[in-house]
Amino acid sequence: MAISALSPSAINNFTFKPANQPSAFPNNSKSLSIPADKLININHLVGAPKAPTREMLESIDARYRAMFTRPVGPPDNRPDNIYAQVHVDGKVVATIYNTGGSEMTNDAFSRIGHPQDPATTNSVVIAQWRAEHYASVLGGNVVKASTALTPSQWEALPPRTYFFDEQAMLSFRRYSQEAAQKRHEDYERLMEAANTAKPQTNIEV
Repeated sequence: MAISALSPSAINNFTFKPANQPSAFPNNSKSLSIPADKLININHLVGAPKAPTREMLESIDARYRAMFTRPVGPPDNRPDNIYAQVHVDGKVVATIYNTGGSEMTNDAFSRIGHPQDPATTNSVVIAQWRAEHYASVLGGNVVKASTALTPSQWEALPPRTYFFDEQAMLSFRRYSQEAAQKRHEDYERLMEAANTAKPQTNIEV
């Protein structure tokens, strides 16, 4: 639902125009009028906003940093990094990489869900477990690739390095904060206009 902008000279004239959503608005030529004085300000229900705790701020910061921390080097899903594939009726339904990551069809994903991986930091052990688990759930078989590593080979690889894109994170956070502030201001402006609207004024939906 798109909300038209409010102008100071017409705060009593709100128009809510539906977006192009036939399922929600089967007939866009009609509108539903709601008395403006029936709008309810819910601020008193949720109370005044509370300042975030230090723990909350640290958690938010950690999540942002994780979003913008990327591994350096070639991607995982390259042909020379395949550990195994799961075949069902001769078709590839899942590909598992030495790093433990996997790709699969939508149908396979809907049946596998989010299984609990073994408690290990060795990605090849996880890759092997996932391949066998996927095959068991899907009723298929594991076809190991010639590029599959052993757990000891994985351990012998140099540590993977990561790049933290701080500038991209700061830009994203600034945009998110500005967008949230604008949504809040638009809501406050709408509620103020609704509270001062005449009872006869309607809102068209």
